[in-house]
Amino acid sequence: MKSAAASGLTIAVSGAATRQVRILDMQGRLMAETAAASDRACFVMPQPGAYLVQVGSGPARKIIVTE
Repeated sequence: MKSAAASGLTIAVSGAATRQVRILDMQGRLMAETAAASDRACFVMPQPGAYLVQVGSGPARKIIVTE
């Protein structure tokens, strides 16, 4: 993953080309998942808070989502 950033309730992940992208809450529950068809994947989260973004089998990165 090149980068992951939050803007409002949206998390944008770049560098995900054709890999599985997962968004988890801080308790490790899966919130969203997709197989990225391009280099960029976007997710709209249900509420503000801290989330973990994982691309493929790589390490997860913490992202803070605010309104």
